[in-house]
Amino acid sequence: MGCQQQSREFDLWKRPVWLGEKASTPSPQSSSVESSGDSTTVVQALNCFTIRILESTGSDRELNEAWSYLDEAAPMNEDWQMLHRNGLRCGIGQYSDWPTVRKQFEKCGTRVKTELPVALGTSTPMNILSDSMKSERTVFYYDRDRRSHGRDFGASMMQFTMTLSGRVAGGRVRTIFTPKILRPTSSLEHLTGKETRKSMIEQELENFSIVVDLGPEEFAIIGPSRQEMASSLVGSQLFLGWDQGRRRSTFLLISFAPPDTEGK
Repeated sequence: MGCQQQSREFDLWKRPVWLGEKASTPSPQSSSVESSGDSTTVVQALNCFTIRILESTGSDRELNEAWSYLDEAAPMNEDWQMLHRNGLRCGIGQYSDWPTVRKQFEKCGTRVKTELPVALGTSTPMNILSDSMKSERTVFYYDRDRRSHGRDFGASMMQFTMTLSGRVAGGRVRTIFTPKILRPTSSLEHLTGKETRKSMIEQELENFSIVVDLGPEEFAIIGPSRQEMASSLVGSQLFLGWDQGRRRSTFLLISFAPPDTEGK
């Protein structure tokens, strides 16, 4: 996996394939791994993506204008309303709608903070977003029955990971985004070399996974469901912050990145 970080103003970010002018079905690349004991070569198909981390100081009303062009029913989850209650939101857009969506984001003072070109193999999780390590953390969540639960953690970090599970119909690639709690290795884990049993809340976070079947002419946006929500909710801890006294929202923008489109 190769990653480069760049910062740029949102209106300077224009790529032909992203705007839908020359979209093409991405071809998986291959990487060869030679075992040390013999000449066996393992070939793994890699899918190329571009992940952009956006920051916006727009209001919920302004941001909802951009969300209105996205299909929030497309991402697979048993209960998308549960995601909303926990502060998470995801939508799928078409390249043809991107100029309009971008215009709405620009009205909110949105900029591209980081750009990550990545090549990812199937079932290989990658952390794409995390908050800072905190000495104390409280996490609340709502289950499918709308019951609230919570737990106080010690030192921990919340991460948002991306995993590919393979190709599906229509040339789409199934991508799974999951929030996780990362804690320092305990003394018991260090001695045994095994992870201790996950807490109920850590297991429940896996139920908040967002499954996206991303097509070659589509993009996905993941972010907070709203700005005004409890700071202990998952979406708030991952996607909300403050910028000079103003609420700042973070969004993930995911699209295919065919390797032969640079410079076109």
